Amino acid sequence: MNLKESIRKVLREESEEQSKGPYVIFVSGIESAMSHKGQTSLFEQSYNGNYPTKSFNFKNKSAIQSFIDNNSVKAIVLFSAACKLANQLSYPSNKIYCIEPWNGDSSDAGRAPIYNNIPAQNMYIDYESFSRGKGTKKGANKTNHKDGHFKALTTSVSQISF
Repeated sequence: MNLKESIRKVLREESEEQSKGPYVIFVSGIESAMSHKGQTSLFEQSYNGNYPTKSFNFKNKSAIQSFIDNNSVKAIVLFSAACKLANQLSYPSNKIYCIEPWNGDSSDAGRAPIYNNIPAQNMYIDYESFSRGKGTKKGANKTNHKDGHFKALTTSVSQISF
């Protein structure tokens, strides 16, 4: 076996090993301001990359659950509208992270107990805007309102250790 074949063999083995997981699942939110691909890209730029990533749009709940059921999963990161899946996925809540979940407006905020089971340290919210999580969880990590919704995705992900 020559050097080129040896390198290919090692790379193939590394690739096969990484594809077995465990995975970190990223679930993007509404795509009106940024596409699923764009949100995933921001996530991957800030994520430490210790585990392979599998990304989904929040509308694909059955595909997400199927992936969880059939693969080793280290953690799930839900962004924005995807956070509504926090109690809908069959997965340990202490391994689910929510970044800037929508919390209604001032008249209906906080009425649904969606985040009761998610630990405060797994929540990243903007304390100034209901549309970015205000009122969802006491003691949650604070995001910077001035940096913007998508910037919160990058700064929060860099703070999470999987």
